[in-house]
Amino acid sequence: MNKAFVNNMIGIQLFCIILCWSCSSDDSEKIVSNIKSFKDKTPFEIETILGKPDTSYTKNILTNKYFIQHYKSHKTDIRHLNGKVAEVILHEPENLNFRPETIEKFGFEFVEPTKYDPAAMISWKDLEGFSDISFYLVGTKNDNPSEPNFKIFFNLKK
Repeated sequence: MNKAFVNNMIGIQLFCIILCWSCSSDDSEKIVSNIKSFKDKTPFEIETILGKPDTSYTKNILTNKYFIQHYKSHKTDIRHLNGKVAEVILHEPENLNFRPETIEKFGFEFVEPTKYDPAAMISWKDLEGFSDISFYLVGTKNDNPSEPNFKIFFNLKK
């Protein structure tokens, strides 16, 4: 199969998954997004998968200069370092629970987290090509104050 066809198929699958994710009202067994498929992708390849970002910009973070693609509708930032995906950040993931089992929604096999504080964070180190995957609580949802709001950081090995 040619690369463009594969990228288009991944894009269609991701679009359908995100559409189902935003419409779903339960935390069923389906995979939300196979984040592992973003590994080694260039900004162009990500754009082929997710479409044109709402904004793109460069930002110095610590000692690294990142190219960032921001997708408002997906509530996602894709950070590139040296032309390849380095981090994927999901802001306010909808219809997902803040619990370790949620890692399976992104195509990972469940393993016990490296660190787990139910009041603050869940973290895995060195998991399937990622140096760190972390769920961080950032308050509660505006429309439902009893439900926690969190961000998910997927950091690829550099």
